[in-house]
Amino acid sequence: SPVAAIYGLELHVNGDLLAITHAAKNSFVIVTLAKLTKSDGGIEVEMVQATSDNYSSVDVFLSEDTMYFFSDQDIVNDVSSPWGTRAPMPHFEKPLSVYALPLTSNPDLMVTIPELNTNLAEANSEGTELVETSPLVFELSNLVQRSYRLSFIPSGNHFKILTANSGLILLGTVQGENAMIIAWFEKIPGSLPIEVPIVSLDGVEYAGVTNNRAYFYLIKNDKLFVYENSLEEVMQLSEGIQPYYAHTANLALHIQPQLEYMQMYTEAWRLLRDYFYNKNMHGVDWPNIYVL
Repeated sequence: SPVAAIYGLELHVNGDLLAITHAAKNSFVIVTLAKLTKSDGGIEVEMVQATSDNYSSVDVFLSEDTMYFFSDQDIVNDVSSPWGTRAPMPHFEKPLSVYALPLTSNPDLMVTIPELNTNLAEANSEGTELVETSPLVFELSNLVQRSYRLSFIPSGNHFKILTANSGLILLGTVQGENAMIIAWFEKIPGSLPIEVPIVSLDGVEYAGVTNNRAYFYLIKNDKLFVYENSLEEVMQLSEGIQPYYAHTANLALHIQPQLEYMQMYTEAWRLLRDYFYNKNMHGVDWPNIYVL
């Protein structure tokens, strides 16, 4: 069935899991995970609700074994009123906290990623049988109860999870009128992560990460800055070292109006198919209407 009011999509690196951020039946925002499995008949989809509809969960980031997201379930009204029950509208500060949801059956070990065989080419040339690595197995039962807050990261006006891999958690945060990039890194497994101070970046318009997770980027004052997705790069930023700058002055966008009109037609047809008040379309052959 169609999901209304989709706010965000995040695809797992192996292409088998899709996180859909969308509106719940009430006024909150939730995350649903779609497990994609290839079969002879096409692709089978298993939909599982991952977060509760008692609060909002937004801005999902999928690492290899964990789903990270923001949630406002810990908001606290810090305004005390002398008027008792006639208090003005509540005022909430720093509403978003960072949560993690293990996607595998063993939350302690999380997941064991098989080591790559660096001698595959040599083994193949010698006629040796190659050993395939085991696929990552997701466990999608009781997801809502399995998420937990990363308590070492304070709540804040966070707007983006840039990355959350290999112990490095990188967040975009707004403090007043300034946008900042803040990182937490866990040096030793089992120890409390430490905060890595990052220089304040004013005028950040957008932040994101590349599909291969190798780089993250910022758009600042209409300029594109690219950073390596590593703790070393983050530490250089904290020391004031200039980032990489992508020259975009000569970039051009090729527009084909015919294709855009076709896409507009397709979207209008799809919206009527998914949300028309009569599921039978009053007997109209809707697929045939699209062809006509």
